[in-house]
Amino acid sequence: MDPFSQRDNQQFKEFTLHDYFHVIRKRYLVVLAVMVLGFSFTLVFTLRQKPVYRASGSLEVRASQSYYQTDSIRLLAFSLNTYAKVITSDELIREALENTTSKMTVAEVISGLRVNQEPGTFIINLTLQGHDQSSLATVLNSLMDALVRRTKTEHRRKITDAIANLRDQMGDIEANLRTSEKELKEFEALRGIAGEKRRYEEIQNKILELSKQLYQTTLDREQTALTIQSMKNRLRSVIGTSGEINTQSGGGPGIAESVVRLIEGLARERGSLLRIYKPNHPKVLELDRRIDKLRRGEGEEAQGPTADYRQKMDELSFALAGLEIREKTLKSLIESERGKLSEAPDEDLVYIQLKRKLETAQKVYDSLVGRYSEINVVQSTLKAMAVIVERAVDPRRPEYSRMSVSLFLALISSFIMGIALTFLIEHLDNTIKNHEEAESILGYQVMGLVPEIAPASARNLSTSDSPASFMDLKLVTMHDPMHIAAEAFNSLRINMKFALTDRPQKTIIITSPIREAGKTLVASNLAISYARSGLKTLLVDVDLRKPMIHYVFNTDNIRGLTNFFMDELTVDEVVVNSGIRNLDLITSGLLPDNPVELLDSRIFDQIIHALSTKYDHVIFDCPPLLGFPDSLLIASKMDVVLYLVSLRNTKVQQARAGLKLLHNAEAAVVGLLCNRVKEDELGGYYYRYS
Repeated sequence: MDPFSQRDNQQFKEFTLHDYFHVIRKRYLVVLAVMVLGFSFTLVFTLRQKPVYRASGSLEVRASQSYYQTDSIRLLAFSLNTYAKVITSDELIREALENTTSKMTVAEVISGLRVNQEPGTFIINLTLQGHDQSSLATVLNSLMDALVRRTKTEHRRKITDAIANLRDQMGDIEANLRTSEKELKEFEALRGIAGEKRRYEEIQNKILELSKQLYQTTLDREQTALTIQSMKNRLRSVIGTSGEINTQSGGGPGIAESVVRLIEGLARERGSLLRIYKPNHPKVLELDRRIDKLRRGEGEEAQGPTADYRQKMDELSFALAGLEIREKTLKSLIESERGKLSEAPDEDLVYIQLKRKLETAQKVYDSLVGRYSEINVVQSTLKAMAVIVERAVDPRRPEYSRMSVSLFLALISSFIMGIALTFLIEHLDNTIKNHEEAESILGYQVMGLVPEIAPASARNLSTSDSPASFMDLKLVTMHDPMHIAAEAFNSLRINMKFALTDRPQKTIIITSPIREAGKTLVASNLAISYARSGLKTLLVDVDLRKPMIHYVFNTDNIRGLTNFFMDELTVDEVVVNSGIRNLDLITSGLLPDNPVELLDSRIFDQIIHALSTKYDHVIFDCPPLLGFPDSLLIASKMDVVLYLVSLRNTKVQQARAGLKLLHNAEAAVVGLLCNRVKEDELGGYYYRYS
């Protein structure tokens, strides 16, 4: 099986909800830290802010008085929106502040002032927010007083302007009136007043009266004609060109609706009959015929709803004809009277015009006098158009509602940011983080999980102690057999025993793609586990560049593996007793200049054969794969190759590259070994006993 094709198929596995929760649980401290920071920052920021106070008041807007309903003098006939703009204007706020001792600025008042209308009333509610507790109510009351004064002053100014305007108009009209009276008297004195002149005056008055009647008759005729046309259009929308009644039309009121109700009633009756009779029963067929006639607009049932409507149209048509006749008659009468008036002498016509001019001037003058009197009455009872309903009082406590909302929003937003940061870190972290990810990416089964080895006794060592002291303490299979890590190595040994029954397990190599992955400690503890189970085991240090086995077991490195090549010593002469029953060691020996040539020689093959013949298991500790060819040469000669992945330390690219090298060398990779696994990630693999 090609592990890389399997890996390519598995790396695109679906990211399940469990995986999301696993990421969050693994990095919950990041989420918690972001939430604490966000909440703390918001709390400190909110507490450092000055407390915000609020004062409230209300105004009633009165309707404009009806003393003189013209646009030129209607006082502040504003909408409530206009009042809101007036209240928030710089000029009015500046005037209000000048009447107080407050240190608030115009900008502060504008930013803290809120104006809204109470629905269904003419009440305007005002709210002023700010940090100055003692002056908010004073400023708001001064602002409402300024608005009341402004409306009353403007009201008085408009009335004064209206009175002055009326006086000017009355003076001009009075002069025209005196002139007209004088001209009429002079004409009467010069010509005299004859009965014939009065007769022509009566004719002129009659013409005016007939003209008024003609104007009203023309309006009535046009309105009646429009009504008839509208009714025809409605009837046409209900009854189409085919004669069928359109039951979906919104035409004339009561027409289609009546037919629809009839059809619906018959349909319900038909449904009741179908429960008893079949569709071809005579009673059912009769109802079908009635419904069909109604839809086609046939029969008395269909014509009934439109009869009243047509009758109304006929009545309006008769009325229209009468109005047309009356209009023609009035036009004839007017022409007849104008003919009589044309026979009057010129001096009679002049007399009539002078008298009509005098009467018109008198009516205009009387109207202005009446308005003048009305305005004087209004001026004497002048009232403001804005009245204070409720004055503001000093606020007793600040507004705290914002603080709780801000903290809640900060908690929610920081939680979301923490989750986002968690997944960002997870995305940027290209290391292999757990055994499931290792299996998915590399395509091999995990044979064992090794937790971080940190025995309690190691904490008591000082920095001056030798590295061997620390390494020796990490041989948990020797010093603490009940340690969870010791159980992990025992489980690894047993897993290999049952999983690899089809292949020999004499020679075993622990290799990894990078340095400091824990190969030496894993190989040492696995060797001790084999030895304690009664199997004769040999641990060989084939790291000819940076050997570590002699540090782990606190022995010398004078003689070792290289002596096989240089001095041609026997196995017994090179092997070192580890002090542990059934476990022997071969250290690296003196470091050669050409380790690759030694490991690729026939002598090394003979050494491996000799060692595997003498021992049940031979475990090799080698250098990392990436950067050195040593491990590839050794791995190609081994029965079992365990690929060690140091979680949260080995990058995905490194793990893939090392495994590909082993695959190209046709090494017998049997599975993965994950090191530095957290105890809470072991799952059901191992249990720790006290």
